[in-house]
Amino acid sequence: MISFIVGRNFGHLNRCVATISKFREINDEPIKIYAFPHSFDWLQKNLPYAELKQIKWDTLQKDQERIFHSKLIVHDWRKDVTKLKENRNQDCIITGIYHSDLIVSNQDSPYIKNFKAITREVANQSTDIFFHMNLKEPNEIPDLSTYYVPIPLICRDITLEPKEVKKILDIPEEEPFILVHMGGGVGPKRYKYIEEWFTKINHMKTSYRLVIANQFENVPFPFHSNIIQAPLFYNGINLVNAADLVISKPGMGILMDCISTRTPLLALPADTDEREVKNVMLKELIGSDICLAYENFSSIDLTNRIEEIMKYSQNMIQSFQNVPTNGAEIAANAFSLLSGKYCQDLPELYREILELTPFKVY
Repeated sequence: MISFIVGRNFGHLNRCVATISKFREINDEPIKIYAFPHSFDWLQKNLPYAELKQIKWDTLQKDQERIFHSKLIVHDWRKDVTKLKENRNQDCIITGIYHSDLIVSNQDSPYIKNFKAITREVANQSTDIFFHMNLKEPNEIPDLSTYYVPIPLICRDITLEPKEVKKILDIPEEEPFILVHMGGGVGPKRYKYIEEWFTKINHMKTSYRLVIANQFENVPFPFHSNIIQAPLFYNGINLVNAADLVISKPGMGILMDCISTRTPLLALPADTDEREVKNVMLKELIGSDICLAYENFSSIDLTNRIEEIMKYSQNMIQSFQNVPTNGAEIAANAFSLLSGKYCQDLPELYREILELTPFKVY
């Protein structure tokens, strides 16, 4: 059995689905997913063969003996697993998946430096081998005590054509639309500025149709009648792929979906250090701040920025085309190699796993 301990919102959940789906194509090992109950229905629709268990630290404590007897433990991205690793009494391998630039630079604010330090610490304390998603070949390898594997972005496959998505939304096939995405909307990491930006978006005067992506827990908001509130898509990348532009709170999940589908992205202001890193990554990838909305933007400023992005969208699309997105396949093959192995096998397995990824560890 493979135990996969997954985070709360769409970015983590979609990476879980993408990786497990690819893993299942090459390995029929039973899958057990530890997740939050609000995502059970969504996960079951995507992974009908997986067993689901509620994630709580006390649940992990009760189940830890069973987890330790797994052929592999994977997490994305749960600090709780540091305690699990501390209590480990079996030699099973624990691996984790995460993202973000982890190298500290002189340009980083103290806010960002602190986030990078905490992430490196969690990687060391919660993994035996760490799979780190990168937008491009890393120029520098972070100083870690765990085995480090840089991989491309983990993205889901598109399963619906844009015309099928527009039919669900009741939008004419030829009509463009802008997707507004605020994440899963559950728990303490919910975007803090959501109502402020919904208000600004609601007052925008634009010729583009606006579609609001659904969340696990909706924010009651009186949108204008010409703004469509989409149903909950079980594969959200289909909705992103059908859009002409995405306006979103910062997050790795939506960044990966936009890169994978070559959909222009306008990121809203960050409310946490983690999200600030995502906006820095996007800005550096694009090479300008055209992809960012700022806190002092009015509805008019937001409308003007949208028009600016639409005018230069090909530049953003070109930047996205240069980013590899086959991380799910690479991670799945690596997990298949790790399944049933032990920590003592890692030195030899590590060399074999590095052959799977296009990125190099110098």
